[in-house]
Amino acid sequence: MHDSSTLPFDRRQQIARRLLRGETVAATALATEFQVSEDAIRRDLRALTAEGVCKRVYGGALPLSPASSSIQVRSGEDIGRKRALACAAAELVREGQTLFLDTGSTNRQFAAELPQDAGLTVVTNSVPVAAALMDCPGIALVVIGGCVDTTIGGCVGARSIAEMQRFRIDLCFLGTCAISIEHGIAGFNIGSIGR
Repeated sequence: MHDSSTLPFDRRQQIARRLLRGETVAATALATEFQVSEDAIRRDLRALTAEGVCKRVYGGALPLSPASSSIQVRSGEDIGRKRALACAAAELVREGQTLFLDTGSTNRQFAAELPQDAGLTVVTNSVPVAAALMDCPGIALVVIGGCVDTTIGGCVGARSIAEMQRFRIDLCFLGTCAISIEHGIAGFNIGSIGR
């Protein structure tokens, strides 16, 4: 329990340290701990969000993850690892298959590794993947439409889901924000998963 005389700046710094350690924070718990109103905590969380420390969610805040950055930023990160994954994924592809390539900077690298003489059809909701494959005459390209989420670089929403139901996909390469053995895959935006 903290003394309610803790200065707002000091309190905000303590909250920021937790978020930077990857901890989730809840406004009610923080208000009780620091003996201040939830409004004071919400002001702290708004300020920390403006500083780029966290993302506000109902009831509190989440730490930011590198995976939550824009497709433009992620495309320039860990290129060697992404290429290695792309090469491994390309070995799974067989002649004449229909592939789905989801949004994601790794799938953008994967698109560049696809064999152009294997009679492939690539279905994608990713603008960068579509752009990479647009000039590949040996690959039939189908772009799923809908509203483009500029952070992830692809189409999401009900229209995209409805369009996906028209295809029989042989291999699906999903982009994901996080993966856990215990909890499976996760996305930051519910509209960006389950396509």
